[in-house]
This record gives sequence, structure tokens and C-alpha cells, in this order.
Amino acid sequence: MTERPAVVTELLARSNRLGSDPRNTNYAGGNTSAKGTATDPVTGEPADLLWVKGSGGDLGTLTEDGLAVLRLDRLRALTGVYPGVEAEDEMVAAFDYCLHGLGGVVGSGPAERGAAPSIDTAMHGLVDAPHVDHLHPDSGIALAAAADGEALTQDCFGDRVRWVPWRRPGFQLGLDIAAVARDNPQAIGVILGGHGITAWGATSDECEARSLEIITTARRYLEDHGKAEPFGPFLARLKELLREKEVELIIVGMPRNMDGSYGPAAAKVQEFVAVLKENIIIPIRTWDERLTSAQANRFLIEANVRRQDRKEKVDKAAAAILLQSFLDSGAV
Repeated sequence: MTERPAVVTELLARSNRLGSDPRNTNYAGGNTSAKGTATDPVTGEPADLLWVKGSGGDLGTLTEDGLAVLRLDRLRALTGVYPGVEAEDEMVAAFDYCLHGLGGVVGSGPAERGAAPSIDTAMHGLVDAPHVDHLHPDSGIALAAAADGEALTQDCFGDRVRWVPWRRPGFQLGLDIAAVARDNPQAIGVILGGHGITAWGATSDECEARSLEIITTARRYLEDHGKAEPFGPFLARLKELLREKEVELIIVGMPRNMDGSYGPAAAKVQEFVAVLKENIIIPIRTWDERLTSAQANRFLIEANVRRQDRKEKVDKAAAAILLQSFLDSGAV
């Protein structure tokens, strides 16, 4: 087997450090990447490659098997055939044609194929910087999900961190971020509206330092400018209920889009969860709530619940379905 490139070792170490601290990114959230050169196993010539965390898994426990490895020239050539935002799903499928060798460790066998490229692959490949981090920290999400997020980002960071309006994750978002990085050489990263943060650097250490700078600066800004009790009486009552019921884990429904991506509604939930985590020590998990309301409505109809009564009962029924889905998954 070909020896692991040093850039991959640095990438895995950075990913594990960032992912092991919940202040940096939510569990299973975010991805990291590094660009470098390795020998093409067919031609024997150097090839410019992108190593990027693939779909699934968690940064804190990321291993080499969890990386997708792509040819940069082929990935960037997709800009010439990209038809527009209506073809985002097709572009994710096209990443498979950009995989290097067997898609895993250079020179590896079939058992060591890399992970499937994720929908965020474009932002990593299209930004020129050799190292890129895309994270979902609570402090960054709080700015990203705010109604006046763009103004808050400017007030918090000035020109050092730029704002990118919300867009569904995909190829166009990668183009947007790359353009901001290219047009703002003083910037170290961006706040992605309704989504999270992306930072870049010339070295792995610089990229990590910039990610942490964005996260820490945002957290301090929120501490200085945020409300101590943003939910007022609701939070006090919630704490009472948690004590009374001896709750050990909180499950919050995450309204993901049907394609699995996160939209503005999900960003609001992430902002809500971020505030809860600042005020409650009980563990909090988010769980996919797609179709739970539809299932709840169907259940109530089948139970012959009158139409005028269903509206007040559907949320409780959907919450029960959500909780049962979590319990059935064995993720406790």
C-alpha cells in the first residue's frame, strides 16, 4: 500500500480535534478537506487531489476510510457543465466520476475504497485555499440563523469574515463561497446564512486557527450583545419540568428538507438548540422529523378524530412519532 500523504495525516488530526469539542460543531455535522499531490497509480505522474470528509460519520472520530478522494481537475471542470440550481442532485452524482483511483487510499484495494462524496464537496474543491473547514458551531449558527444575521456578522467581524446568503447546500453554494474567497483576500471565512461557517487557510494549522477564531469571536460577541434570558418564562418553566420529570435526554425535531438538506426552518431549530445548550446541562439531540406531521394526521384520521379536533392534537401525535422513531433507532 502507498504511504499515507502527510497532508492526509494533518487533515485527520485537525478534523478529530475540531470534532471532539461540541462548541466547534454539532455531532455528525460539518466536513473538512485538504488539497495535495499524490502519484497517479496508472500514469505514475503527480496528480492534484482533494481529500474531503465523505457522507456520514463524525469529525471527532473521522478516519482515512471516511475520506473521499477526488481529482481536482475533474471536479473543477464541472463548472463548465453545471446547468444551474435545478440540477444539484445530478451534480452530487457527478462527483463519483471525479474520484481518484478507487476513490480511497491512493493505490489501495477494493476493500479500502473511500467514502461517498457529500453534497458539500463543491465548496471544498472550488475554494482555492489548500485547506477548508465547514462547521456547525452553536455560536456561528446563532448569527447565521438571526433575522439580521448579515448585519450582525458585519458588526462582529468587519471584513475579516463575510456573509453568504442562505442557499441549499450544493454546487452553486460552492461557487458562491469560492467567489467570496476570491474577491475578499482579507477574509478568513464566511458565515453561511441559515447554515453554519466555512473557513480556509494556506496550511492545516492556519485553517484550524481561523475556524476557532470565527467560533470564539462569535461566542464572545453573543455573550456581550445577547440576551441573558432569550426565552424568558418559557426557559424557567422548562427547567422546572426537567427537574420534576427527572429527564435525562432531550430530543428536538429537526425539520430537514425532503432531500436531507437543511433550510431556514432547520436553522431556526439549530439556533433554539444552541440557546438551550447554553442554559441546560441535560444532553440534547436533534432528530429528523420529516413526515412526522403527515403520519400524525393520517393516524388521527384513521382514529376517526374529528377535523376540528385534529389541529390541536397533531403536534402531540407528531412528537410521539418522533420519539418512537428515535427509540426504535437504538441511538439512545
